[in-house]
Amino acid sequence: MTAQGRAHPATLLRDDRAESNDLWSTLPRLSTYQRATEVKAGATALLSAQTPMSRQPLVALAHHRIGRGRAIAFTPHDSWHWQMSADIPLEDQTHERLWRQMLRWLVSYVPDQVEVETDRDRFEPGSTVTLRAKRAGRGLPGGEPGAGHGHDRAAVRR
Repeated sequence: MTAQGRAHPATLLRDDRAESNDLWSTLPRLSTYQRATEVKAGATALLSAQTPMSRQPLVALAHHRIGRGRAIAFTPHDSWHWQMSADIPLEDQTHERLWRQMLRWLVSYVPDQVEVETDRDRFEPGSTVTLRAKRAGRGLPGGEPGAGHGHDRAAVRR
C-alpha cells in the first residue's frame, strides 16, 4: 500500500484506519493483474503488487481526477479470492466493502443520488463488464442528458 493509499477513503476496509491498513497485509495474495507499471501524470497509485512474473511492482489501484469527474483503475483480475478463499470466513464483508468504498469515493462529490447498473446480472470469467451510471434523471457532470456512461483507461499505462 502506498502512503496515499494508507489515507485514501477507497482503501478503508474497517472503520478504524489503523486496523484497516493492517488488514491489507493479511488478505490472500492475488496473482493476476492488468499489466500497469506506472501511473500517468496526475494519477495517484494507492496499492501496488509484486508478482513472480513482473520485475517491478504493478499498480493494483490508482485514481485520477479527470475534468470534473473521477476515475479508478483496479487492476487485479482475481480479487474474488478475497471473498471465496477458504481462509476467509463466509460472513466476512471485506471484498464487498472494498467495492462499496471505491464506488462511494467515485460518486462522493455528486450532490444527487447515483444509480449504477450493469448490462447483465451474471458474468463469465474474463468477460467485459459495462457499467452505466445516472443521477437524478441526468447524465453525470459534463455528460449528455439521460444515462451517463463512460470509462477511463488513462489512469494507468500498460
